[in-house]
Amino acid sequence: MKQVSKNYSAIKRRHQQSIENFEGIFYAFSDKQFKEGLKKLNLSEGEENKLFELGAGSFILKDRKKDLDDLLLSNRKELRENLKDKKFLLNALRYELSNYEYSYSGDIYPALGALSLKLEDIPSEILIEAKRMASLDE
Repeated sequence: MKQVSKNYSAIKRRHQQSIENFEGIFYAFSDKQFKEGLKKLNLSEGEENKLFELGAGSFILKDRKKDLDDLLLSNRKELRENLKDKKFLLNALRYELSNYEYSYSGDIYPALGALSLKLEDIPSEILIEAKRMASLDE
């Protein structure tokens, strides 16, 4: 059985690093950055057809897109598996409630969305405790 990490922020950081270190992807928010991204991938102007636009200024080599999809799926599966552990779930929910400023908004749904959870997925005692802890974080 896979070992469960109790530290949500460590998994979140590791998943983010796996995307940041992924080869074949770049981000561009101007023409200059786009040209620099092409150069980074050893492409020249006119070879844009070798790219897939992910959205929000993200571009990836078409032949690397499946590998990225596989990485993202693996990350989601790992998170979903860890969320089965009640201590991890509490840690993750508290983190995301604080991240989405639950203590100000009173809205739990952005945190649930970040974890791909529905309200009925969370035992009531964990939700109550996570909300209490997140309120103390602010």
